[in-house]
Amino acid sequence: MSGGINKLFLSDPVLFLRNHAVISVPDPSLATQIGICEINLIIKSKHNNMPAVTVTKILPGMKKHIGSNAFKAHYLAWQQDKEPVIQLGAGANYFFTAGLTGCRLVITPGPIPTVRHIDGGKFTNQQMDARCNVRSAGNFGITRYWDNGNHWLSHVIGVRTKTGWRFYAQDTNYNSVPPFTVTEV
Repeated sequence: MSGGINKLFLSDPVLFLRNHAVISVPDPSLATQIGICEINLIIKSKHNNMPAVTVTKILPGMKKHIGSNAFKAHYLAWQQDKEPVIQLGAGANYFFTAGLTGCRLVITPGPIPTVRHIDGGKFTNQQMDARCNVRSAGNFGITRYWDNGNHWLSHVIGVRTKTGWRFYAQDTNYNSVPPFTVTEV
């Protein structure tokens, strides 16, 4: 079943994100992951009649159980009181973050973008603003950041295209219908 979900994501990541909630339950294997790993998407539940998936890391020996549709992706975990950073090099065409629940994600553009996950519990809003410099969603010429604002949870997913990286935020508010929105960062 998960092989089909992976294939669905790979065929059109943005459409997938508009129809499948990325849920916040972290896979323990990704708790401190920073770097490239093989990813498997698994349907865990439904929310407001929409499939909810979790991102899992494929451990040695697991691939034979899920088929060939697993894929490589950059992954940036959250770390308490820290600012983990990743550069999105040539090793994978996709990027996933841990859930953002008050944190900010700073994206510095370029052929090899740099992404930094800033722990929202460590800094005041003024300190966060100073660390992030500007907010200019969609402008790939300057550093910009994403925060989850009034949403209960956000995830940022990146997709490498022929012209460079594109980033999409899935913002979740389980009290609204639909329960989440997808916007280009």
